[in-house]
Parts: sequence; structure tokens; C-alpha cells
Amino acid sequence: MLIVTIFLLSILHIGYSDVTVNSNQGCDGCPSPVDPNSSEIKEMINRAMTNLNAISNSTNYLIPIQVTNVTSQVVAGSLTKITIQVGESTCSKTEVSAAELNTANCKISSESAPETYIVNVWQKPWENFEQITFDENPTVDTTN
Repeated sequence: MLIVTIFLLSILHIGYSDVTVNSNQGCDGCPSPVDPNSSEIKEMINRAMTNLNAISNSTNYLIPIQVTNVTSQVVAGSLTKITIQVGESTCSKTEVSAAELNTANCKISSESAPETYIVNVWQKPWENFEQITFDENPTVDTTN
């Protein structure tokens, strides 16, 4: 029994050390950096902002200020995480429709304090599935 336990622990240690030997090398299933300026990411941000504005209690639309990080990870589909700063705009939800928001000349309100969100976009294209969730004001590691 002791030999089996030692054997299993050594396998677990070897498997764990393989993953952590060099954090600069990618690994299958680990998050990978993505270009925040790609058209696909910009489209995801637009869909995420539509969802965020639909659930926001703000009288004005929230608009993106800055994308600070984007990663993608293979899960059951793909999981894209977008770290984004948003702020309240000068465009009122009662005066500008959501459909007009992209073409409206909305600026960040001078009274707006930026908020950070992590937008989680989980996609399974073969099922025509997309789920967008938000983590508000997360603790963000800036030591990269």
C-alpha cells in the first residue's frame, strides 16, 4: 500500500511539475493572449456592452474606455476573457436607442468614474451558443 501511495504521489508531482516548469511556454487548455484590436474581439465587446447596458441601472449608456487584457482558452468550446474599463457616457438611454448607440457621438461623462469588468464570453459554435457574463471590479494582477 505504501509503495502504491508513493508511486501515485510521484506521478502527481511529475505531472504538476511539467505544467509549472516554464510559465512562458504555452500549454494545451491554458489561456493565451489575444489581440484586443482584432475584429472578432471588437464584435465581442459590442455584444458585451449591449448586454451590460441592458442590465445596468445607469440612466446613461456605459461605453468602453480601454481594453487592458484579452485571453482565450479552449474549454468545452472557447472562453474569451476581456478585461475592460467602462464609464458612463453622455448619451441618455431615454434619448438614444441601443441600436443607435454605435453611431451616436457618445463621450465619457466628466463625472464618470471608470469601472473595471472582466467580460467572459463562452462560445460553442457547433451549438450556436454564446454566453456573456461579467465580473465587476475584479482584483486585477498588474505585475505581468
